[in-house]
Amino acid sequence: MTARALRVVLIANDGFSAGHVARSLAIARGLRAEAARRGLAVKCVLATTSQATALWKDEPVAVVTMPAPVAAREAGWADAERRRVVRGVVDGVIERVAPDLVVVDTFPVGPHGELRGLHVPAGCKRVLVRRATEDRRAAAPIDLRDVLTAELARYDLRVHAGELGEPAAAVAGDGVRVPPIIFDARPAAPANLRRELGAARQLDHHAAWARLGLPELADQRVMLVAAGGGGDAPAVARAEAIARTLVRLDRAL
Repeated sequence: MTARALRVVLIANDGFSAGHVARSLAIARGLRAEAARRGLAVKCVLATTSQATALWKDEPVAVVTMPAPVAAREAGWADAERRRVVRGVVDGVIERVAPDLVVVDTFPVGPHGELRGLHVPAGCKRVLVRRATEDRRAAAPIDLRDVLTAELARYDLRVHAGELGEPAAAVAGDGVRVPPIIFDARPAAPANLRRELGAARQLDHHAAWARLGLPELADQRVMLVAAGGGGDAPAVARAEAIARTLVRLDRAL
């Protein structure tokens, strides 16, 4: 008799960035690899508000997408309405999949409280995974502190990824630290995209200007800066500070 495949539900809500869903995809890869090593079968379902569909289109993960905050707002949906829809989707996934493991990224009750009081089947284990960063809760708004700390006791394990850890007291007892959890989408990229990326890296500056569709002007300088983050206030402020600094530097050169 063949044993039933282990079933895993990963929940990752992203806004403007893709860090949560990327970490969840990396965990799904790791679970499949470990299951294969032990001769087990595993089925993973990702429930996410991320719109970064290119990240998972070549991954062997069933994906259920939910309305993202900005997209729903632009479509005329109030935040409370969107949260009810998200919660209904998550409840439906949990009920139909009947998981053995639920992995939630960063927010134990969801970034907007969507997962508060979430019911899972008897025997199902819960894991909270978050990137280990400096403890921001003291300076965070009340609602953010709540979604970062609420219902932690309902989780069987907390995983903190990365070198910059929260204070030891924040993970005492049931916390475990691991190296950074990184998802590399490049191996799964289509061959034609890999060729495009390879060709782009080999362009000289004349060809690069042409590829960008920009006029090639004398003594013209271009700097590309990526400021990551999920649209939170510190990330926006950091990006604006970088932009102001670049403008000052440009005028000084």
